[in-house]
Amino acid sequence: MWLQSLAPFSVALAGYFLTRRISPTLPFPHISRRTADVIVGGMACAYTLTFSTLTLLRYRAFNLDGYDLSIFHQAIWNSLNGRLLETTVLPDITFLLSQRFSPILLAFVPLYAIWADPMVLLIVQTLALAFAGFPIYWFARWKLGAPLGVIVAMAYYLFPATQFVNLFEFHEIALALPLFALATFFLLRDRIKPFLICLACVLLVKEDMAFVLPFFGIYVLWTHRSPRLGIGLILFGIAWSIALLQFILPYFYWGEFGKGYYYFGNGIAAGVGRYDYLGHSFGEILTTLVTRPAIWLSHVFTFAKFEYVLNLFAPLAFLPLVNPPLLLLALPTLGISLLSDYAPQFSIHYHYTASLIPFLFFALVAGIARLIAWRAAPVESRARKIAFGIMLALASIIGYAQLSAGPLGANFDPALYVLNAHTALGQQLLAAIPPDARVITQGDFMPNLAGRQFIYGFPAPLLTYCDVDLLVADRTRPRYARYQLEWLPWLTNGYFETVAEQDGYLVARRPAPNLAVQQRYGNTLTLTQVYPGAPMPLRGGNVLCPVLAWHVSPTASAELLVHGELQDQAGHTVARAERNWNTSTSAAQLTLGLDVPPTTAAGNYQLVVSVFDRSANQWLNVGGADQASVTSLSIEKNTASFTANELPIEIPFFVDLREMRVLGYTPLPTTTLPNATLPIGIYWRARGKPAADYTIAVQMVQLNGTVVAEQASRPASETYPTTRWSVGEVLLDWHDLSVPTTIAPGGYNLQLVLRNATTNEIIGVAPIKTITVE
Repeated sequence: MWLQSLAPFSVALAGYFLTRRISPTLPFPHISRRTADVIVGGMACAYTLTFSTLTLLRYRAFNLDGYDLSIFHQAIWNSLNGRLLETTVLPDITFLLSQRFSPILLAFVPLYAIWADPMVLLIVQTLALAFAGFPIYWFARWKLGAPLGVIVAMAYYLFPATQFVNLFEFHEIALALPLFALATFFLLRDRIKPFLICLACVLLVKEDMAFVLPFFGIYVLWTHRSPRLGIGLILFGIAWSIALLQFILPYFYWGEFGKGYYYFGNGIAAGVGRYDYLGHSFGEILTTLVTRPAIWLSHVFTFAKFEYVLNLFAPLAFLPLVNPPLLLLALPTLGISLLSDYAPQFSIHYHYTASLIPFLFFALVAGIARLIAWRAAPVESRARKIAFGIMLALASIIGYAQLSAGPLGANFDPALYVLNAHTALGQQLLAAIPPDARVITQGDFMPNLAGRQFIYGFPAPLLTYCDVDLLVADRTRPRYARYQLEWLPWLTNGYFETVAEQDGYLVARRPAPNLAVQQRYGNTLTLTQVYPGAPMPLRGGNVLCPVLAWHVSPTASAELLVHGELQDQAGHTVARAERNWNTSTSAAQLTLGLDVPPTTAAGNYQLVVSVFDRSANQWLNVGGADQASVTSLSIEKNTASFTANELPIEIPFFVDLREMRVLGYTPLPTTTLPNATLPIGIYWRARGKPAADYTIAVQMVQLNGTVVAEQASRPASETYPTTRWSVGEVLLDWHDLSVPTTIAPGGYNLQLVLRNATTNEIIGVAPIKTITVE
């Protein structure tokens, strides 16, 4: 592939030497400025028409990857509807500023007030990339003359990396290209105020744009001899970068994934792995870069990254390398890409090159100007202009043919842009989906459905399925085939029922509550119906999504908390879930998501529901209690093997008792009273196939070793003997230990005893905790 990348340069170089020999006899092309402007304007229009058409066709044909366009479309749509930059597309964040600093997206809100459609983003992106050619052309016309300026503009519009940015969905980083182009043009023309205005705007595009500011400062010190401006840009760029990565973005990003910048190892949506080898914070990465160059050099100097650089420079005949000062401005983006271990980041097929493209072209123009002026008489300068013009034209045309995804390019795929009866049917089905429905769908359809508050990509986190109304898929598409094994359970286990199926398209909805309950909570709420929401069969490791239908009195409190628990016959809770409910704005139908642990024993369980009134600060009375059982379910044992990290173990506690391992236990009090009952849950794993039928005893022991209380039984209250366990199987085993009425106050040890049920042989003893009887 790298030979293909070198082809444009090789042919252009040969053309250059050939032209250098004959150029003194060639007529110098004379093009007026007005004519050149018209030609470049025509190029920009042709580019806009071509690539707007391609991106819109690809969108309408459902052939976009989908996720990134959905993120931006939903965030802008939510902002229009009062939810500032909220998104549900990324599984680990809800506020886009948690991942990226892109307030420039709010500029699209007025456009969305007129036409709230992702096609707006695709069209604006194409217009922005087309416009970026003008500052480059203006600079080339000034430095090289109108004829060469036209060739430079042609090279820009044929540049494969620009076209891949255009065709790969929408990304806010594309907006940096025209802003950086304008900023550089204004700087080179010594128009400092518009230069600073453009830089201020580009800082609103994305957080890593701040990295370019210090390099602008270095360039100013190098070429303009303006210490005040140069030092100011350097200091502000460094300060703003630190503020964004260390304080502003981490402020919005916290929770189970930790607090820190998304791409330094915290984000699960393509965040993890980019720079892990350098560190997990801004400081760690800088330290590694300075003190351990051998590490990052081994990641930078790879074949794939060498090919990436070739793909950038070969279509420009490597001429930008002749002007290091301007090329310096491309170094931050180029460095970020080359340091990354995320493959799309060092490929021209994605959007990551957008912010370095303008600097390549300004360096290209300055490089050609330098070569033309170097030790050249007027006749020689004229010959060099012709030679370099032909060289650049050849490199651009061949580069387009070898690398581009545009029409007639080697990477052009006409199948991506075909609209047919199947896609037309898909558009009709998607248009019929209610705008307020919560949807999980494959990436192909996400942009079309992202104009709603809740949209999720398939496959989604387990509990997300409890929160959606519809599943939407197309079984004829490769993306469905990729996740077919994940789709199948959700379409067959009873969580969703198919409501539309045609030509491969499938729409499935969550069933409505169908089990009458009539449980009254306080004087204002009645739970009328329940849909258990259990797969068939339900086993540990599944998610339970019961749907609750309510009748709400007009006098009901607006702020409620609905709490659900899955309890065994002894009242032990194995799963719980809560959901806030604003009765003034929400529908009177709620879904709870209960994650049933793999450690759950087989048996019959009760779904218990309670409601907390936040304004009154009390639980609502239901049948003389604060909770009520609303339905029963049967659970099967999950016999698969799970690692400790996959289990919700509250207090880890690892003790091996032959082939049995204690993994931990549920929280226990530090004090108790005589005649109390201590519910003790013990997590077990079979390290190997259990060799015998074991009894598990929980004992309360005096400090001198005397046993004062014991509860002993086979696992799961005698229902699941160890002889039935598989290797690696896990179980939460409950024991209700009764504290004797006559026990003396003082400290006692709680311990586990594993016995052979047949011979009464003690296999092992595991002390748990010291507890005080008051």
